[in-house]
Amino acid sequence: MNWATVSENWKAYVPRLMTRFPDLEENTLLTADGNRAVVTAHLAEVRKTDAASADAALTEWLEGSEPVDVMMDEYRDNERIMASHAEIPDGEDAYSDDEKFGDDNTPDTPMGRT
Repeated sequence: MNWATVSENWKAYVPRLMTRFPDLEENTLLTADGNRAVVTAHLAEVRKTDAASADAALTEWLEGSEPVDVMMDEYRDNERIMASHAEIPDGEDAYSDDEKFGDDNTPDTPMGRT
């Protein structure tokens, strides 16, 4: 992950950030609105450490993969819809009838029988 993605989808990441750092206050995070400096300062204050250590902890958190619950958050629906065209193979029309691409009208053979 990178902070730009986190910042753009801040509301989706606040619960995940609070899971990783349970001592953070939700209201402070929500008012930070994705500003990393504010989040770092809050984390340093709550953990009673310096800003460099707090920033290192945030960087470590960012190194993880993007969680599924964040990817599927309703705030990101339009982004996911716009990106879905990359999953359609070349030559397939996204608006065409799927019937010609599969065997929708053919019943499945029972298991164990050929």
